[in-house]
Amino acid sequence: MIENETENMLNVLINDNIQRNDLLLSFTNFILATTNGVIAIDGKWGSGKTFFVRQLHFLINYLNNYDENGKIKNEEMYTNNLLNLENVSHDIKNNLIEFMKTIRNDHRLSNLESVNCIYFNAWEYENNTEPILSLVYKIINDFPYLTAKMEQTKIDLVTGTLDAISNFLFKGNINLSNCTSKKNLLENIITSEEARFKINKLFEDLLYENCNKMVIVIDELDRCNPAYAIKLLEEIKHYINSENITIIISTNLYQVSNSIKNLYGYNFDVESYLDKTIDITFELPPINKEYYLQSLLPGYDSSGFFERVIINYINCYSLEMRSINKYVNLMKLYQKHMNNDKFGKINYVLDFMFLPYILGQRLFRIKDYSEFVGGTGFEEFKKFILYSKNTHFLIRSYIHPNENISTDTILIDLKKLYNFLYNPDKDVSKIIVGQAAFESYQRDKFLMLCTVFKNLNIK
Repeated sequence: MIENETENMLNVLINDNIQRNDLLLSFTNFILATTNGVIAIDGKWGSGKTFFVRQLHFLINYLNNYDENGKIKNEEMYTNNLLNLENVSHDIKNNLIEFMKTIRNDHRLSNLESVNCIYFNAWEYENNTEPILSLVYKIINDFPYLTAKMEQTKIDLVTGTLDAISNFLFKGNINLSNCTSKKNLLENIITSEEARFKINKLFEDLLYENCNKMVIVIDELDRCNPAYAIKLLEEIKHYINSENITIIISTNLYQVSNSIKNLYGYNFDVESYLDKTIDITFELPPINKEYYLQSLLPGYDSSGFFERVIINYINCYSLEMRSINKYVNLMKLYQKHMNNDKFGKINYVLDFMFLPYILGQRLFRIKDYSEFVGGTGFEEFKKFILYSKNTHFLIRSYIHPNENISTDTILIDLKKLYNFLYNPDKDVSKIIVGQAAFESYQRDKFLMLCTVFKNLNIK
């Protein structure tokens, strides 16, 4: 299991575990051909937007700044390791080099020359009063050789620009540079137009000194508080309009739309507002869930009960990438307790029907979970049972061996088992389900196991 976040992202990229590499290359080609503007990558929470834009950021900067052997092209120009590969394992580094060799000559990357990509996690800065100020700081900080290569006059321009922005935004109450020896280039700024001019002048100088194009990725906007998210969108559109700068916003537009309505009122024309703020919208398609599942489960067997019940739950409740990770990690923990005959012939029914449902609902559908363990949730459970491809085989194999049974019989048996678990009669210590017996001490073991796993914090 890959614990390091960067390693996980690289592993998915190298092995194309979610079948998005072709899309990634085509999208890269598209934004490289785009001179400027704001592009929104729209996707549900947990759909893999962050993975996609982090891979984009990594791909652009790696191919621009690292040679075929994985070495920085000009180490003298760098103040730090641009892509922070220090904690990445030797094996993944080697695999990464070989992977990059295979795509360097892809025709979709023909425009990938002298391009810098900046990654900005908006959620990390949502407590800051002025989003544009945080963004400018991040851009300056992430240029790999800014302070090493720029002349002192350029440094003065950068710090002077930051002072100018702060003077306008904060009415001169703070001085960001704390440098009394340098001339304040814009100490008399009085309008937002002047601030916008200086920000764009800063970007032009950065582009002139360092690269032909800048791609700014703004991620996790849908996690920010609504006021901050909207202010960031507005300030980006107002202050940044330089040629050869493309801004990519990774977000859930449905969530953003609700935030705008909450701020401006539900009669506000959100569609027109977003049309003026965002130039192009790119809807991120869903991942290949079964292919991705193979990457998460070593020794994946598409015909195995364990794999089938996981994919059934994932599809039944339309889990996105982030939720798939959580569910699979929890099921892998539970796998150690499976198939040890702790519940007799009912064992497989509990392992492959009840527990996967209980654990999933506890993670993602807490209302359904509460109703289920409270004894009133069988109807929702029935939907999952009828969706599962394992249902008939399991019941027939372990409860009604060699019998030709109907779906109605299956549901009657499961309802009987469910009531014994969650609506028990104190006078009943044993039930017969088909040809299988299930006793109260086994029920207690099962409920204890459920209690242990429901309290686990899975990330």
